[in-house]
Amino acid sequence: MRYSAIFLCLLLFVACDNRGGSLLPPSGGKLFETLLVGDSDDIVRNALQTDMPGLPQSEPQWDVSSVDASAFGASLKVTRNIVVVRTSPALYSTVRIRYERNVWAGPQLVVTLTAPTFRMINDSIHRVAPTLLRLLNRAEMGKTLTLLRTQRNVKMERVVDSLFHIKMWIPLDMTASRVGKDFLWLSNNSPTVMNNIVIYRTPLNASFIACRDSALGRNIKGETDRMRMATVAETVKQNDKGSFFRGLWEMEGDNMGGPFVSRRVKARDGKSMLTIEGFIFAPGKNKRNALRQLEASLLSANRVHGNKVRHNNQAENK
Repeated sequence: MRYSAIFLCLLLFVACDNRGGSLLPPSGGKLFETLLVGDSDDIVRNALQTDMPGLPQSEPQWDVSSVDASAFGASLKVTRNIVVVRTSPALYSTVRIRYERNVWAGPQLVVTLTAPTFRMINDSIHRVAPTLLRLLNRAEMGKTLTLLRTQRNVKMERVVDSLFHIKMWIPLDMTASRVGKDFLWLSNNSPTVMNNIVIYRTPLNASFIACRDSALGRNIKGETDRMRMATVAETVKQNDKGSFFRGLWEMEGDNMGGPFVSRRVKARDGKSMLTIEGFIFAPGKNKRNALRQLEASLLSANRVHGNKVRHNNQAENK
């Protein structure tokens, strides 16, 4: 799938957040949290709570609250993300997924999973889970983009544009910056969850890990020059197009590390690549939502001098 198509889908979710004339009540819920209705065997719950990829510790992809179908009343129907499980051998002949937007509130995604029996759901969950996660992740990334759009650091966005000719949304709290040769580092400098964005230029068709280690090792050091940022190579995963990466970083010579997520796009000159990356340092803290929010910033960089950037849809689920 073209990256521009994904970003367009996300923008549609963003647009649903701002329908001033809607008669629906506003939806509620924390980021990457869903309400699960009727999953009496916890089959779907377990699928939604598989580990988030690319983190140094175990964190579920989604936080899940479960209720019986009989308890699914009006107060719960305003939840932003809802998954409903229904079984009936009389009504359903196979396992199916359908989804609707803004059913009882807005913005809202309601995904309904139907099957004759729970055993059939269990037997097909390996096939059903990726689709379910893709729908939920895409909707929630739309919500994350909505929040980012209204809480942006326009000053830093101008710096990014002037240095690399990329238009992207930078989180409001990223006020610290450092500029190097073909390199920019932005940070919120938080003592608890430090979020960072780096942008750097590399040769075409060069190794991602080699280029990353060179650029970040040269520009991001510890207390001494022997302490430098490096990639934990065996953790790196990429999408089919080689444009989107997840993995772990570490500080050589120091006990520091964390997760990162990166995009590679062709630079304006057509002769080099730009890597746009978010990385986190948050020892002892959960990192899933912070990494997803940095991912939204990367996703917002949808144009490089007017040309839409292509991107494989596997990125949003890895």
